[in-house]
Amino acid sequence: MYHQPVLKNRRTLLKRVETSQTSTLEQGKPVIFMYTLSFFHLCVPVREAIKLNLHPCHVGDSFGWWMCWLKVVLKIPEAWRGKEVHLRWESDGEFGSVFVFLSQFSALPYMWNLHVMDPDPNRKFTLQKAELVVFTRAVRELLTDFEMRVDIVKVLSFFAQKNGESQHVVHAMGHCHIDSAWLWPYEVSIRKCARSWVTVIRLMEKNPEFVFTCSQVSWNLVNTFPVCTNHIHTLEDVSNTKDKGRANHSAFSSLVLDCLQGVRDTDCLSKVQMSSLDVLFSLLESDSSLLCTWVGELLLELHNGTYTTQAKIKLQNLQCEALLHDVELASCLALCKTDNFKYPACKLQELLLLLNQFYDVIPGSCIEMVDEDALQYYDEIFHHYMFFFDPHIFVIQWVPIVIQVYGPTMKENGLLKATIDQTGHLITYRKKLCYNSRETISEGCHGNQFTLFDDVPLYWDARDVMDYHLQTRNPVIGFIEPAMVLRSGIHQGSVSSSLRISRKCTIRQEIVLDACHPQSLQFSSSVGTQTGFGVALLNDSKYGYSIHENIMTLSLLRAPKAPGANAAMGHHKFTYALMPHTGHFQDALVIQYTYNLNFPLHVFHGVISEPWSVFSVNSTAVTLETVKHNALLVRLYESHGSSVTMTLPTSLPVHKAWQSLLLIIQ
Repeated sequence: MYHQPVLKNRRTLLKRVETSQTSTLEQGKPVIFMYTLSFFHLCVPVREAIKLNLHPCHVGDSFGWWMCWLKVVLKIPEAWRGKEVHLRWESDGEFGSVFVFLSQFSALPYMWNLHVMDPDPNRKFTLQKAELVVFTRAVRELLTDFEMRVDIVKVLSFFAQKNGESQHVVHAMGHCHIDSAWLWPYEVSIRKCARSWVTVIRLMEKNPEFVFTCSQVSWNLVNTFPVCTNHIHTLEDVSNTKDKGRANHSAFSSLVLDCLQGVRDTDCLSKVQMSSLDVLFSLLESDSSLLCTWVGELLLELHNGTYTTQAKIKLQNLQCEALLHDVELASCLALCKTDNFKYPACKLQELLLLLNQFYDVIPGSCIEMVDEDALQYYDEIFHHYMFFFDPHIFVIQWVPIVIQVYGPTMKENGLLKATIDQTGHLITYRKKLCYNSRETISEGCHGNQFTLFDDVPLYWDARDVMDYHLQTRNPVIGFIEPAMVLRSGIHQGSVSSSLRISRKCTIRQEIVLDACHPQSLQFSSSVGTQTGFGVALLNDSKYGYSIHENIMTLSLLRAPKAPGANAAMGHHKFTYALMPHTGHFQDALVIQYTYNLNFPLHVFHGVISEPWSVFSVNSTAVTLETVKHNALLVRLYESHGSSVTMTLPTSLPVHKAWQSLLLIIQ
C-alpha cells in the first residue's frame, strides 16, 4: 500500500497545533436568580450585606460606579453529580471575593491594555455572563502539558542548547506586587491584599511545596548590567539573570504552578525548583568569590518623572516628616526633664504618614482620589502639630538663638554679593574669599532661569520623563513686574519679581539673602566649578536634579494628565538656595545647611534660661538625625562617605547603651 510521505513544515505545524486547542469547560447552565443592591462608596461588610434588601438583576444589566453586592441563587443539575462545578462569571468590572451565594464585585475602571487614565465616574459596566459550568480537570492538565511543549519548540532551536544549560538551577517563588494605591484608593488596596492572600493560601493547600514572596523587582530601560548577580544584586528577567561561569543559581521572575511541573527536570532546560530567598542567597553567597563587583551608581532609568510629579504631595510629606521629627525630639526631652510627662505614643501611631511613602502615592503617579486621601492625612498631622507642642513648652526651658548680623545691605552680607536683573536672573554671584572673590556664574550666562518643556513621555505620563523633552527648551522671559527691592534690613534683604508662564500661570519669586545664613542665596542656575571650590543647590521638597558640565538644573513642577487629570494644578510654594563654598562639601557643612533649610526653628514666647544640651557630636561627619522614645533611641548616620571615630557625650543619666537595628530591635 502506498503511503504519502509526511513533509513537516515548522511554521504550518505550529499554527496547526495552536488552532487545535479546545476548551476545558462543558456547556454552561444559567443561574436561576440574581439580586443586587445599590452601590456604595465604602465597602459594606458581608455581615451587613446579608441584611440588606436586594433587587433583581439579569445578564446584560449595567452597573457603576463603585461597589456592589450580588446574591446568586444556584441549582446544580442532577446529571452533574460528582463533577467539578464552577461559576462562570464575565463582567468588564473588577470581580471581588466569592461567598457561597453572596458575592462582592466592583464596577470600577481598571487598567486594560495598559491604558492608564484618570477614571471616569460616569462609566458603566455590563454583566455579560453568569452561568454554571462543569470543569474538566483532566483536559486542563493535558492542555497545560501540551502548551508547555509547544512553547519549548517555539523558543528552543533543535540541538542548539548546550549540555551545560541543564546544570543551571532556577529558584522559583510565587510573587505578588500590590501598590499601596494607584488606580484605586487605599480602601481597595486592603481588599486586593485580602483576595491575594486568600488565593495564595489556597495555592499552598493544593501545592504544599509552593513558596510565596511579596516584593518588587525593577528593570532598566536603556542600559543593562553586564551581570545580574553581583555584590550589588539586581534582579532581572530569568533570560538575563544567569551569570555564566560564575553562579549556577538565579531567581525566577514569574510562576505558573501548573506549568512548573512540566519543566521541573527537562533535558536542555534549566532545572526548576520551588525555593525561597534565604535558600537562593545562601547558595549565591557560597559562590560570592566568583561574582563581579559593580562600581558606580545604580540608577533606575524608568519613572524618573516621579521626582517631580505632584509637588504638593512631596512638599507636605517632607514638612510632616520634619514636624513629627521635632515632636518626637521635644517629647523625648520633656520625658527626660520630668516624670509627669506622658509620651504621646498612641496619638503618634494614629497619624498616617508612612502609608503615603509607597507607590504610587509619594511618586505622584496615582489617581486624583488617592491624592485627596493623602492630603487629608497630611492635614491631620498639621492639625495635631500644636497639640503636641503645647505641653512641651512649659516643661522645657528652650535656649534662644541670637541672630548674628554680618552686613547691612541686601546685595552683600560680607560673604556673598549678588546682582539681579529686572527679570530675576542672577547676573553675578560672588563668593568672598580671603584675599579676593570668586564668581559662580559663568561669563555671558545667568542663573535662576525658569524654563518650560513639552513633556510627552512614551507611556507612563505621571511616572516617566524622556530625554527628548530637553529638545523643547523654552525659557521664560516675560515678566509682569520687574525685580524690585522688597526688604532691605539688617537681618534680611530680598528682591521680588513676577513672571508670566502662560495665560493662566504666573510665578511670583522672592530672592532672599540672610544675615544669619551668610553662605547661601535662597531662590536652576548656571555655575562653574573646579578643585577647591563648588556650588550646592539646596531645596525643601524637590528631587529631580540634573547636572551637565557647568549647568545645574532643578525640576520644579510637572502636570501630567494620567492617571490624575489635575496633577500640579493650583498654587505652589517652595524654597531653593544656591550655596557657593570653598573646599569639599563636607568641609563647607552643606548637609548641615540643608537640614537648616528643611527644619526651621520653632518660635515661642518665653524667657532666657541657662543652656541645656542633651547630646553633642564631636564630628561634623556624623549627623544626629533622630531622637525617639523607646527607652531613648538616638539615630545617627555618617554623612561624608568616610570612616570616623566619634563620641556621643550626653548630660542624661544613662545606665545602659546598646546598638540597635533600623527596625529598632536590640
